[in-house]
Amino acid sequence: MEQQPNVTFLSDLKKEESIAFTLLQAEVTGPLRRKKATRIMSVVFFLLMGGITLWDWHMMGKIDPLFACSVPIMWLPALFTECIVPAMLKKRAAKAYDRAAAAGNTFSGEVRLYPDRVEKITNVGGTKLPLNGHTLFVERADMLVFLNRFNPAVVLPARCMTEELAAAVRKAADTLPLQNRRFFSRLQPMGEPIAVPTVAETLPVLWECNFTYTAEEFASVLRHSIVSRFWSTSPGMAAVSLVGALVMGNISLWSTVLYFVLCFGVLTLFHLVLPLSRVKQTVSLPSYMEDARGTVKIDRYAIRVSMGKEGEMPLPWVEDVHVYDKDGFAEIAAGRRTLFYIPKRCITDLEGFNRVITQCRGKQLV
Repeated sequence: MEQQPNVTFLSDLKKEESIAFTLLQAEVTGPLRRKKATRIMSVVFFLLMGGITLWDWHMMGKIDPLFACSVPIMWLPALFTECIVPAMLKKRAAKAYDRAAAAGNTFSGEVRLYPDRVEKITNVGGTKLPLNGHTLFVERADMLVFLNRFNPAVVLPARCMTEELAAAVRKAADTLPLQNRRFFSRLQPMGEPIAVPTVAETLPVLWECNFTYTAEEFASVLRHSIVSRFWSTSPGMAAVSLVGALVMGNISLWSTVLYFVLCFGVLTLFHLVLPLSRVKQTVSLPSYMEDARGTVKIDRYAIRVSMGKEGEMPLPWVEDVHVYDKDGFAEIAAGRRTLFYIPKRCITDLEGFNRVITQCRGKQLV
């Protein structure tokens, strides 16, 4: 007998609410969770370097220019976490929302609260989050959120909630371990009426492929991903290395250069060398098979990719998606970003695959 939900209600998500959720998630599990510590560190180092500079001026009657220039740079970590990172996250969240909308997602759907899980069913399928140790519940004045690292989050804006619905959601969250609950402020429900989501047309799947990477293929994909991620984060690591070099190597220009190389070398070790060295170990684990399974579906809106336990990721054609022939893989890229690899051995009809890609990119099926 099919399990019945305890509570069902309608909810949707506007663009600004999606951006607010992204910033909230960054504070809970992402790059902004150490924002206060970074702010305190910047203040301490600024006062320390400023005090040393004033002491040198008092005792020797002069100021070391290199040392003096390093004083305002101490604010860079705080500036990065307070301004730059949020701006980047907002831009990324806005693009992700537009991408999902371009892929046919209306963001409206029915939320279902079960004793053991939370679901949101939308026109593109929806998401299911188990109420276990892998799921977090976050409450803030503007939203309630269920999230984990395996599936898309269920975001419930205050605009869509009433006091009764909020109480039901909190009751469902009570089954989670205490350490999996984050409270910022009590929700302020607005209780706006939500229109019944329209039933979208069933999108015909133009091409579909289910596959499992071999150990060699999975290792190759992991190496490509590690190297790509390293180059995308290298500008930030260079900035951190520069700050460290100015703090530690203020004796001379050469010592500053030496410390910069040392700092960047250490970051390279942890972000490139060590991850690459662990690829063989990762592939040798029995659990790798779960992450090595993938599904690719192509319809007139997007290429839809899912890997392992991760939820579906749509790549809309409006983002200028390209497919390249590369080293035994069909490489899927959006702009300059490589996003996915399909083993060519799994593409039984290469001519048909190329025809579908060409037609979709040319918007002939839209």
